[in-house]
Amino acid sequence: MTERAGRIEGKVAVVTGAGSGIGRAIAKRFVAEGATLIANDIVAEGLESLAKELASVGGRAVMFPGDMSQSATAQAMADLAVQQFGRLDVWVNTAGGSYPIAFTDIDEKAYRAEFAKNLDTAWFGCQAAIRVMEKQQSGSIINFASGAAILASQGLHAYSAAKAAILSLTRNLALEYGPIGIRVNAIAPGAIKTPVFEVYLDSLPDKGKSQGDHIPMKRLGRPEELAAAVLFLASDDASYVTGVTLPVDGAITAVLTPPKGL
Repeated sequence: MTERAGRIEGKVAVVTGAGSGIGRAIAKRFVAEGATLIANDIVAEGLESLAKELASVGGRAVMFPGDMSQSATAQAMADLAVQQFGRLDVWVNTAGGSYPIAFTDIDEKAYRAEFAKNLDTAWFGCQAAIRVMEKQQSGSIINFASGAAILASQGLHAYSAAKAAILSLTRNLALEYGPIGIRVNAIAPGAIKTPVFEVYLDSLPDKGKSQGDHIPMKRLGRPEELAAAVLFLASDDASYVTGVTLPVDGAITAVLTPPKGL
């Protein structure tokens, strides 16, 4: 009996925000499933530790530190994929994030920074990926939105607006580029237990002990659970799936209002 190949064996993939949290889990799962990886993060230290971890298991990966809110960073990674590996099959726009802040406290600089971090990063990533993928007539792009793009979330005004724009961008790109074999989908995570989110939880009065109470599954999600969903959308198993937003949130967006008194 021959050993079963990974679900994205031989594919060349870019993952942004790969130095920690969800992006790191995706990067590790992609390599485990046979992909050649180009990993990006704005924090070089995160990529350094990821490189060591992947090297220890024989993973084929290139680390590419840089700011994804700059179009040149995205284009340079797409060019690298073609120059070094001959193609680009999967692009995952994971970079982003935010903390709650009062609406009237968001000055112009902070507002623009939220959109740069959470929309521009995906916009430029999609552009760079499609420039390569349209020549190949194939490819899969997975954008990270948020449950906050679907439902309101206290204190996440600019973040929610930027992530909602990603949902619209995803649908438009799926429509435009579907005829030539490029699939574009979005993931809408709920509350996921990443290192950054744990820092936020620790700042709360109850240290975040009640954070899972409003979730129908009664717990926070794990980065590895997001990676599994992304893997499906990246793989040929999702060959007829495009233009969708997949919530991975323990059913938060499945209910009209959060459960009370449970």
